[in-house]
Amino acid sequence: MTTLLPHQRRLSETFFDRNCPRIVLLKSDPGLGKITALASLIADIYKARPETRVLILVPAPLRSLFGERLLREGVPVVLVDRFQYRTMLTLGTDGELWAPGKVFVLSREFARQEDVAPVLAAISWDLLVVDEAHTFGGAQISRTLKGVSLSSKRVLLMTGRTSVQELVLSLAPRPADLALVEWKRDEVVDGQGRKLDSIPRPRIDNVNFNLSDAELALERAVSTVYEEMAARSGQDQLIARSLVSSLQSSPSALESALVRFRTGRSLPFDSEEMARASEDLSVEPAGKSTEILERLTDAAIDQLDTVQSDSKLVAFGQLLERLGKPSDAMTRVCVVTRYVSTAFYLAAEIDRLGLTCRIFTGELASKSREELLEQFRRDGGVLVATRASLGEEISLMFTTDLIYYDGPNIEVLERLLPLFDGFGRKTQLNVHLLLAANGIFGDALRLVTERVKIILG
Repeated sequence: MTTLLPHQRRLSETFFDRNCPRIVLLKSDPGLGKITALASLIADIYKARPETRVLILVPAPLRSLFGERLLREGVPVVLVDRFQYRTMLTLGTDGELWAPGKVFVLSREFARQEDVAPVLAAISWDLLVVDEAHTFGGAQISRTLKGVSLSSKRVLLMTGRTSVQELVLSLAPRPADLALVEWKRDEVVDGQGRKLDSIPRPRIDNVNFNLSDAELALERAVSTVYEEMAARSGQDQLIARSLVSSLQSSPSALESALVRFRTGRSLPFDSEEMARASEDLSVEPAGKSTEILERLTDAAIDQLDTVQSDSKLVAFGQLLERLGKPSDAMTRVCVVTRYVSTAFYLAAEIDRLGLTCRIFTGELASKSREELLEQFRRDGGVLVATRASLGEEISLMFTTDLIYYDGPNIEVLERLLPLFDGFGRKTQLNVHLLLAANGIFGDALRLVTERVKIILG
């Protein structure tokens, strides 16, 4: 049985209080163990009522992590994606698909699909859990969430410290309908009442740079492709988001995405996370592009060929120089990107600068990963890691500087920070965000950066 800290026990105490409202909202700083607390809470529910039926909605990359934690507590869990759902449909009748006595973990992308959302809303759930509820934006997701909430006896919303007022009002219009539990990192204590954290929150450093005229023209070309794709439905919208994401990462990632999409070889998913999300969509891959998309994509590829230098990469190199000597064992710089192609692109530049560089991806064997992390901890230098390779079991508390290369993203940073900035850290973490000050997405990214600063408090 898992031993919980006082703040984690407070969630269960609130939930099981006989006077507790139907909906509980947990607002937590990153890295305080909400998945562990949730798994313990659900295990207690199943000990009392083994026939309980629970639905958990999570971002796609976290589905496996939730499943592992629940299984560790002895909870019967089913991870449902598009493939698993088809298997369930083949093997059972409608009444048996979502049988009582199990926890079903779904991604929000899958839950909102037209053939899934009505089914979920028609089932009587004993408990609905929504992780990272503050990221469940969009009208379709909100409708899905509200529909399932109405068919659930109890609801547990888990969020960061960001505002979720609109979501809360849609599910619990009266204050009496909701119980609030807050976890603040500077208030967390151990079993003896001693504070566990005395290190200041991470320091955010905005690294601004200006795009060249050719790079600005490339942004406009990709934006045109994005607008055409985003106006469509299903997987086309996911492709659109992937193209913009690759644009904000590196020329290498963008070229890979554009060429793969244009040639129809596969969808432009150069990241494990996007591939997972695509698995949950009900539509088939787009296949051949329409004539207008072919023309727009060709224009973007042609414009990419005119870009002679990478302003962001230059700013990245200058940042490494400003940090001192990352080859010094006292300085450990971790650079994170979602794209494997970007990881190798950056590694080539780091090598050119004469610095020690290690590449950390999900393809490495377990023993190799452990050895590489130990070398990074012992000798310092620069570690370039893909987001998909950084599971919750990894600790990088010894990192002095974190560079998130793909642009400010609140959801991503909230997932990453607990790996770098948690209990046991000895010094303040420096977080560096690269931002194109004159880009067409500049204003939106600046707003995100300001929200990140607020969240980190």
